[in-house]
Amino acid sequence: MDYTTRLYDSEPYLTEAEACVTQSLSFGEGFAIILDRSCFFPGGGGQDGDTGTLDGQQVRKVFEKEGVIHHVVDQPISEGKRVMITIDGHKRRRDIEIHTGEHILSGMALSLLGVKNVGFHMGREFATADFDRVLTEEEVDRLELAVNEKIRENTPVLVEYPNDGELETMPLRKRPETSEALRVVTVVGADVCACCGTHGKRSGEVGILKILSAEKFRGGTRIAFLCGKEAMELIQAEHRALSQTAKLYSTKNEKVPELAAAQKEEVKNMKQTLSGLNRELARLVTAKLAPPNKGEITEYALPYGGEVLREVASKLTQEEGVAVLLIGTDAYVIAKHPKAEIDLGTKNEEMKAQGAVGGGRKDFYFGKLPKERNGI
Repeated sequence: MDYTTRLYDSEPYLTEAEACVTQSLSFGEGFAIILDRSCFFPGGGGQDGDTGTLDGQQVRKVFEKEGVIHHVVDQPISEGKRVMITIDGHKRRRDIEIHTGEHILSGMALSLLGVKNVGFHMGREFATADFDRVLTEEEVDRLELAVNEKIRENTPVLVEYPNDGELETMPLRKRPETSEALRVVTVVGADVCACCGTHGKRSGEVGILKILSAEKFRGGTRIAFLCGKEAMELIQAEHRALSQTAKLYSTKNEKVPELAAAQKEEVKNMKQTLSGLNRELARLVTAKLAPPNKGEITEYALPYGGEVLREVASKLTQEEGVAVLLIGTDAYVIAKHPKAEIDLGTKNEEMKAQGAVGGGRKDFYFGKLPKERNGI
């Protein structure tokens, strides 16, 4: 069987083309259509295959076997027929930007930081590249700046199928262990690597590469990133959010983290103070309540929230044989002394039947009241 001519090798932005059907094979409940040439990328190297249509039929799956690209559709197409191929241009452009960007990222990581790429995946929300050691924040920043400098240099991206002799002299970032003919992608001045994916013709087509995160992963670092239009849209959205937050603080964007940290500490201190006040309030409230009965659940209606109810319940149930139901402004508590032979679960189910939402364990239940009961 003849190899399928891969149109994306020479024309990566081609989204429509005519081709001739050379075979139409049964494949599950559909048919695998083989063409003399195709612009469908079948997937590989961390990149999903293209999506699109073949003579108007949706291509359900595309894959390569022994150099032949198979396009799976629902209905057969006659051998010898000339058909129109159409692929999703938006996805192809995104794939080109990210895959070319990954080459520059991985190549620069090796030359600048001495770290090797050990994994790559293009997800729907972002792409990830895995490296073989932990990177510091300063190293990640240096890498991002270096990558974008190479993008701005707009150097050529070359796709080659070198013979064995030529391959031996090429400075490959990775040397795959295979006897098959290799497709080598070179981003001039940044990377030389065997790869089957789709790439632009110049590094500048990536536009921009933005690192989203760099986290420890399996003894190394996993970098999440975006390229091109998606990266710019993210930067715009995050800058807009930061600017709006800065306006709330009446400060400059770069001062927001400092002020937010100070406010977080202030809120923490206020919560500690409030907890202390709630404990004191609970002590005073408990002292004024009629003592609970023993052997049954005593009910109280109190004009307080959940934290005060918890403290009051804790104090009331210190005596053996006591169980209480406290209904507050927006919450309820059912509690008992550990040795009290009283079933609290039934009472909790009664509260839930009235629209409350909550749960707990044998000795303690807590929940939220329905809105129509709020405001005791």
